[in-house]
Amino acid sequence: MLKEFLSTIKEFFIRFISSRLFALGLLFTVLFTILAGRLFELQIINGDQYMADYQNRTLTKVTTTGTRGNIYDRDGRLLAYNELQYNITIADNGAYDTTDSGINRRNLMLYHLAQIIEKYGYAVEGQYKLKLDEQHEFQFTTSSENEKKRFIANIRGRNVSDLSEKDFTIRAKDAFALSKSRYRFDNIKDENGDPIVLEDETALDMINILYTMRLTAYQRYQTTTIVKNVSKECMAEILESKGELQGVDIENVSVRKYNYAPYLSHIVGYTSQVREDQLAELRKTDESYELNDTVGVWGLEKSMESELKGKKGYREMYLNSVGSVLEVVSESEAKAGNDIYTTISANDQIAIYHLLEQELAGILASKIVESDAPQNDSVKQSQITIPVKDAYFQLINNNVLNAGHFTEGTPGSAERQI
Repeated sequence: MLKEFLSTIKEFFIRFISSRLFALGLLFTVLFTILAGRLFELQIINGDQYMADYQNRTLTKVTTTGTRGNIYDRDGRLLAYNELQYNITIADNGAYDTTDSGINRRNLMLYHLAQIIEKYGYAVEGQYKLKLDEQHEFQFTTSSENEKKRFIANIRGRNVSDLSEKDFTIRAKDAFALSKSRYRFDNIKDENGDPIVLEDETALDMINILYTMRLTAYQRYQTTTIVKNVSKECMAEILESKGELQGVDIENVSVRKYNYAPYLSHIVGYTSQVREDQLAELRKTDESYELNDTVGVWGLEKSMESELKGKKGYREMYLNSVGSVLEVVSESEAKAGNDIYTTISANDQIAIYHLLEQELAGILASKIVESDAPQNDSVKQSQITIPVKDAYFQLINNNVLNAGHFTEGTPGSAERQI
């Protein structure tokens, strides 16, 4: 009895081992064991090391520029000052994941943002190289062939070297359709799950915003400016909607402004961004100058640069491998520059300007003649005359008169007074 039972078991094992299912099961068992061992190594043994490599903490220092000081005349009149300007910025703060619902929430946010921008009549300032012309046709905004190729490669998500010449012959409207589909703007649903149909203008603004953000995808600590110099009403609506506009904010920047510019520009001067050929010379006196800084180029703005320039602030922080902020180490606020008071009088300069203007106008009026071609070759310089038709031409050429206004039916306020 026992011998028959053992014989049966032996025969069963022989058949089982010799079957194809055994070989297949053994193969899967070995593969599963290898996979389990690899997962154990990745998560348990080397998990901390891989996480540290992923984060790859990098110390980065971001500087902020202090505002320039004001310029006054001897009577306390303000000649040069800084005007606060409000810009709309956006940054990837990680609020939207890559799931279908996360992408839809992101696109819905961009839709609401574009609606606010269009409501106040502003244009998105981005790097997307397409626009709508007056005939509502899409056009490329760049004439550079290399720049166009880089743009087409970007919207395809490829390198320029990976594309063929045929790929670069894409039409503007097809490039728009490709971007719209890639960012999934053709399948947006509202809070109730109903589909949203986008106008081309709105979709173009949304694509422009997202495309420009993607250019700095590995510098998430940096914000992207999408609209400059918005009104206080627009600023208030953006700030009130920050709960649903994740990553959108208002940035305050200073813009240099000048009073009495026609009369004092030769004295006060002006500012501009640092050129590469200026940078080395400026760093001899102050090593904090950088390529995008604003410096005085002419007049008092240049000669009093060391007094007018503000002191920079900074922010040191650790970033991970994708540019997200892990930790802020230290920061310092920027400081404004010093105000300066000049010995000149704005009133005197304005009066002198008008006197010189009247004197030049008198000289010009005395030299105008009705002759078409005066003989100026054989006369003294003081006797040179000016044909009246040349004077009329310069009134239009210098935009003193608007030729297009002559065709309008409604007279202006000055015409009604005559």
